[in-house]
Amino acid sequence: MFSRIIAAAEAAQPENIDDSIRFVQKISQQGAAWFDAQKANLLLGAVVAAIGIVAALVVWYIFARLLKGIFGRFSDLAGRIFAKFGAPAAWATLLIGLSWANRMVDLPGQIDRMLDKLFYSLFILVFVWGVLRVVGACDDHFAAKREKNPDAGMDKLVADLIRRAVKTVVWIVTILFVAQNIFRFNVTALITGAGVAGLAIAFAAQNTIANIFGALSIVLDKIFKVGDFVDVGGKRGTVEGVGFRSTKLRSLDGTLWNLPNRVVADAAIENISMRKNIKCTFTLSLVYSTTPEQMQQALDILKGICDNYAGFDQKNAPAKFSFTSFSPSSLDIGVIVWFNTRDFMESQRMKQELNLLILERFNAAGLSFAYPSMTNYIVEKK
Repeated sequence: MFSRIIAAAEAAQPENIDDSIRFVQKISQQGAAWFDAQKANLLLGAVVAAIGIVAALVVWYIFARLLKGIFGRFSDLAGRIFAKFGAPAAWATLLIGLSWANRMVDLPGQIDRMLDKLFYSLFILVFVWGVLRVVGACDDHFAAKREKNPDAGMDKLVADLIRRAVKTVVWIVTILFVAQNIFRFNVTALITGAGVAGLAIAFAAQNTIANIFGALSIVLDKIFKVGDFVDVGGKRGTVEGVGFRSTKLRSLDGTLWNLPNRVVADAAIENISMRKNIKCTFTLSLVYSTTPEQMQQALDILKGICDNYAGFDQKNAPAKFSFTSFSPSSLDIGVIVWFNTRDFMESQRMKQELNLLILERFNAAGLSFAYPSMTNYIVEKK
């Protein structure tokens, strides 16, 4: 019916208003006739489409809620798979319903074929999407087990980069397959033309390519892993992830730094988390009225605290302290300690414990801490 309407539109070339009105009336009559002829089919197609929508919602609920809850009690992997597969299964069900609804109506041949190709293509894309989500769920399950290993951070970086690369390749191949085998595009000519244009794109995307190779350099050299606290060119923070373009650092104040991988690969990197311990240097200042006996008593108290504090590695990194200097307003004891931890916040907790112990013991011994002061002498002239 629509074919005849289109043919009539091409044959008729109205030259005045009356011809135009008659032409519109003719088209309207033929359209109304087509609608009357397809009324039952349109209603049936709408019912099938509605059933497809309801079935899609039911499928999503079964996979993402019901089966996930049932099998998730026995296996974390099964629960993850059903949760991830729910959305693709629902979309596939919806596409099948819409495809059947399309076949219920007698549309023009070209439009009908284009819709069939469109639904078929979308079904393939949804299928690939579902497979990738299931594979991703399996990878997440095993990655959760690998994270129990303290040295698994770099493996996570490698796995993330490989996963993204595989996804990119799979989607490119799938799109090219759909374009060539369903829509009959000349993919070979397209790839050949892309190869010629690729040179210009490569020049325009030098930084992007450099960032990708920078990511590979970071992963292969194992400079750091996710969760490490590092200093990259003066930017300090915890590594949250390494992507194709940038490395994410979360600073202590919560700021998120996105550093280009090419910059990270060329920078001098201090991996603070790889230290065996965390060094802390501080000074204890006593008042000038402190006697030599009291100074020796202070040193003995420090020795007793440091020798018995559990936060130090007494064998490999014992604490060091000594009476170092006569400052303008105090007698100074220099202290160097190494906290037996790699975690910065844990070292701060240990430092607080140590400070409280020193304050308690010094106060109990009657030792007074000094503070910056100045004494002025007034001389009277006679």
